[in-house]
Order: sequence, then C-alpha cells, then structure tokens
Amino acid sequence: GGDPQVVDDPSRLAPASVVRPVFASRNGWVQRIDCRALGICAMKLGAGRKMLADVIMPEVGVKLLVKVGEYVEQGAVLAEVYARSQTAAGEAIAEIEQCYHWSEQQVKPLDLIRDII
Repeated sequence: GGDPQVVDDPSRLAPASVVRPVFASRNGWVQRIDCRALGICAMKLGAGRKMLADVIMPEVGVKLLVKVGEYVEQGAVLAEVYARSQTAAGEAIAEIEQCYHWSEQQVKPLDLIRDII
C-alpha cells in the first residue's frame, strides 16, 4: 500500500526524527553480526511488526555500514539508527552494539552466493 518509488528514490520517505551513529567499541575484525537480534531491534524501532495489527513506520530502521570480514578502528561508525525518539535510538544503539562479534584475527568475508543449483 505504500509508494513503490521509494525503492529507487529513498528521499521520498519522510525523514526519521532522530538519526544517531553506532560506534565501534574496539579495534578488530567483524567476525559475525547477530542478524536475528538486529532484526528484533529494528522491529522494536517500528521497522517491522510483532503482531499483525502493528503499524510499520517506514522512516525508522538500522543502516549497516560495516560488513563481516572488515577491519574497524575503535570509534568508527558501524551503523546508523533511524528512530522516532532519542530514547528509542539509545535503546537500539545499546542492542546493536551487542550484535557485533569481534575477532583479533583477520576474518574471511562471507560468500554472497553459497552455491548454484
């Protein structure tokens, strides 16, 4: 029921009230990202539904800026949180920080295509 043109032109979306960065708490390689926990975090912001009657807020969500296998310096921006309030953004940031798992050793990036059948 929404405007399908936002796929090609995200500027057509209403902007989020709050945009805040998520900073790396340490140096290291991103070993893995807990996608399930990240999805639940986005749902809590309003980017998804817990129940059928829940309203999706297209202006909120999480934008990941760092992928598995990338090396990151402490203080680098890992992600951006788009929220409706500072409180919601702060809660999301705390949860997103826990989604990143680090390694002291270099990590091989994940294959985009696992197999062709």
